[in-house]
Amino acid sequence: MGNHGLRVGSGYSEEEMEHIRRLFPKTTIKHLQSLTDNAATLVSLYQAFSQKKLKDVLSKLDPNITWLDQTGTPRPKSGIEGNYVGHSGVMEFFGKLSGNYKYTVYNPYEFTTSADGFFVMVAGHDAGTYADTGDKFVTEWNHLWQFNEQGLAIMMRACNGEQVNQDVPWDHTIYKSPKLNNFEKEKGLKHVKEVIKCFAQKDYHKILPLCTTDVQWLDQGRVLPGHNTSGIYKGHAALRDLFLKYEQFYRFYKFEAVRYIQSKEGSIICVQGNDSGVFVKDNGKVSSEWNHIFYLSDNHEHIEKVRFISGELVAKD
Repeated sequence: MGNHGLRVGSGYSEEEMEHIRRLFPKTTIKHLQSLTDNAATLVSLYQAFSQKKLKDVLSKLDPNITWLDQTGTPRPKSGIEGNYVGHSGVMEFFGKLSGNYKYTVYNPYEFTTSADGFFVMVAGHDAGTYADTGDKFVTEWNHLWQFNEQGLAIMMRACNGEQVNQDVPWDHTIYKSPKLNNFEKEKGLKHVKEVIKCFAQKDYHKILPLCTTDVQWLDQGRVLPGHNTSGIYKGHAALRDLFLKYEQFYRFYKFEAVRYIQSKEGSIICVQGNDSGVFVKDNGKVSSEWNHIFYLSDNHEHIEKVRFISGELVAKD
């Protein structure tokens, strides 16, 4: 399957460059030159989406694609969240999206391919207004894509963080991935698995030694009155505050990783998973789907950056 419009790794027309500058941050443009085929396909897909060329988007999707969208939002549910199947389901999703949100910024800024080439993790952010109220929103998101051998996307999982006003914006600089040997890759993966295990067992204090002292941790889930963990936390002291909030707000009955996806270089690891439990305050039931991205330090001994993004915590009957 060929790319439509954007030719990654080759020359760009002036028209293409003009649109690329609008869609992608400056730090991303150089990053685009070295992408794998499936990641390059996604660059073209996001470009087509931003130009509302939905037929070009569908051309990159398998007819039976599964598409999950989960988001946190401070207003009543828009009906966008949920599972969609096939091209008709994706078009239904886009219809709901255009009816609820008006984007002023939509930046997929980092593309990371798995070692086998079939998965691509995309980190991004957006901003805009709600169509019905005009209220402003800001969102950080992690998208996880899976491709088949024909180069068509067969799965898309969108976990969109809570729209929150951030006093300190997230650093969208492209992560310079150190190349790790097999031993280092295994050690880094073990660290990330230990973090997930600590969440599952509520041993939050054991996570700090696995992180650098100046770790950056983006936590975005749903903001509810009295249950707000969303924000950017820097350093161990800030992480202690975050983990204290988790202890106070949530009681997880399940916190489960479904899949660990490690980049070819080994220094970026995406974890796909889900959780369920109750709010401590009122025992209201909650559940979420999540894509968390972990970035290892240069010496692979610690985790230096985390994008911890959960889909909307939805009350279950």
